[in-house]
Amino acid sequence: MDLANAFVDSVRRHLDKTAIYWGETQISYKDVFAQSEWVKRRLMDVDGILPGDRVAIWMQNTPEFVSVLFGALRAGAVVVPLNHFLTSSEAMFILQDSGAKVVFVGDSLRKAAVNVGKELIDLRLCFL
Repeated sequence: MDLANAFVDSVRRHLDKTAIYWGETQISYKDVFAQSEWVKRRLMDVDGILPGDRVAIWMQNTPEFVSVLFGALRAGAVVVPLNHFLTSSEAMFILQDSGAKVVFVGDSLRKAAVNVGKELIDLRLCFL
């Protein structure tokens, strides 16, 4: 069983239970699944991601990271996580070297990602 299927199995078994505690906020498995479904659909229908394509995630450790991770895995993508402490040039090297087609970017990294996007013109930026 792969990680994407393990996630779907957990959703089925724990639909209304809390999957993520984020401070005072609690997010159910159902909500994480719905957000991951949006990511999966966007990747497949808008970005044309096919199984095996690289999708990067450049954001802090937030609930959105979890949704993007499982959405990308469920789309069949290979996930390329980037540490949010990377400089623009370090991130650019990893994105280019990995062949990532899309990068999901957290709001705190917007400015750095725009600079990277100017250099890597084939890379699609998705801001959360």
